[in-house]
Amino acid sequence: MLRVLGGGCAALLVVAIAFACYSWREVLNVCTSVLESAGILALPGTARVQVREVELHIDGLPHSLNNTRIVQLSDLHRHDRNGSLMELAVEASNALQPDLIVLTGDYIQYDPQPIIPLSAELSKLRATHGVYASLGNHDVAKRGAKSAVKDALAGVGIRVLENESVRPFAQQQELVLVGMGEWWERGAFQPERAFAGVGAGDTAVVLSHNPDTVIPLAGYPADVILCGHTHGGSVRLPFLGSLLPYLKWMADNLPEWIVKRIPYSRYSNVIQHAQFSEGTHSVQRRTPTQNATPAGPRQNHVHISRGVGSHPHGFRIFCDPEVSLITLRAS
Repeated sequence: MLRVLGGGCAALLVVAIAFACYSWREVLNVCTSVLESAGILALPGTARVQVREVELHIDGLPHSLNNTRIVQLSDLHRHDRNGSLMELAVEASNALQPDLIVLTGDYIQYDPQPIIPLSAELSKLRATHGVYASLGNHDVAKRGAKSAVKDALAGVGIRVLENESVRPFAQQQELVLVGMGEWWERGAFQPERAFAGVGAGDTAVVLSHNPDTVIPLAGYPADVILCGHTHGGSVRLPFLGSLLPYLKWMADNLPEWIVKRIPYSRYSNVIQHAQFSEGTHSVQRRTPTQNATPAGPRQNHVHISRGVGSHPHGFRIFCDPEVSLITLRAS
């Protein structure tokens, strides 16, 4: 017993000496560096990306589209601390030699000025059939930001799709790329308009920033839906996964005075359907809405990227920035 007490006192003495010699800030910086080096923590300036490879097996996929490779980048959130991360994401994307590269929104925080250096970085993206984009909530939140983002991307050859479709492959015309309007922008999300050019024999790949749009898109032939927005919840724990569904449950079921005392509970309203916080899902198509192209018996396949960037003062735990490689396979 005396030996245990003696050891405990010695440990406390070491800790006391450490804090006497170093400030709280120095100790915190050391701990942060250790966690960052171990791959557990990613700060806004951490230049580290993870390539996530996803295979989606599509019912009725034409033989000519089998093995189509699409790279998705989402939630870049360019600011003055993550330029190196953007360059690394571009390099990782190009190394995958994709057929298409798609960007699913949130290029800026709120101030549109960072779209200028970001567009220069994104101009280096290379894909056989081009680079296409949709917008996110941060891109439309501030007056003038939307036009600034669209103009900057168009200036480097990246076409922004907003409730419209395009056939990017000259030969394999069955692939249709559909870009949705931003869910949080009033009146901007118009699926009937977006799917007007999608035919019964087409394979549609849909760019839709917010995963909540997966529910209304269940009435449309959206074979593949690529989303972002959630950053994967930013915090993922072993065996539990993203904390976002747990935060959402607490916000919906606990008294408000308790919820206010839960760290980061204000982020529980990021999405309403927290089961779509990250990863790959399948959603059964329902009866199509009036005037929509008949959906048929297939499923819509969904991938929600953890994104590349984060907010200027944000962080990620067990949730590294992601470059997604989506490969289409015939079911």
